[in-house]
Amino acid sequence: MKLRCLHCKSVFSVTRDRAETAKYCSKACMNEHRAPLKLTCKKCGGQYVRHGSEFRLHKESVFCSRACRTAYRRETPFSANSGSRGYKVKHIGGKQIKEHRVVMEQFLGRELFPHETVHHKNGDRGDNRVQNLELWSKSQPYGQRVSDKIGHAVGMLKQYGVEMRFNHLDVAAGIVLGG
Repeated sequence: MKLRCLHCKSVFSVTRDRAETAKYCSKACMNEHRAPLKLTCKKCGGQYVRHGSEFRLHKESVFCSRACRTAYRRETPFSANSGSRGYKVKHIGGKQIKEHRVVMEQFLGRELFPHETVHHKNGDRGDNRVQNLELWSKSQPYGQRVSDKIGHAVGMLKQYGVEMRFNHLDVAAGIVLGG
C-alpha cells in the first residue's frame, strides 16, 4: 500500500496492517516533523520543552515538573483534575478527597458511613450541586433469607434514625423473624 509522508511529502510503501498507523517514510522525517514545543508552566510560569510525542501522550501537560503539579493541586482547593477519573477533588491534610463526598457530608452534617456512596444523578462527575447528588448505600446482608433481609432493613432504619411505627404487618414480621 502506498502512502504520502506527512513531513517530506514523498510516497512510501507499507504493509496493510500498518496502513492506518504509518505517517512518515522514516524515523528522521518523524523526528523532524515532531519539533519540540515550548510551553509555560501553569504554577511557576517557567518555560519548558515537550517533544511532540511526549505532548501527545500527556495532553494535560501544563506543569514543568511533578513538584509544580503537586504544589498547584495542593493550593487549589477544588481542582477539576482528571487524576481521579473525572471527579473533582479537594486536598485536606495531605489526602485527596472527592469533592462530591465533601459536599454530601456538609449537606448531611455528618461524615459518610463506609458503606455509603454518592451518586451523580445526571452522570456528570463535575456537577457537584446538592440537587444533582444522591446518597446510595451498598450495605447488604450476606444471606438471602427473608428474616435476614427484614433484620437488615430494621437495622438500616435505626442507623438513619427513622422512627418505626408498626401496624398489622408487625405480627407477620414477628412470625418471620421468629419473635
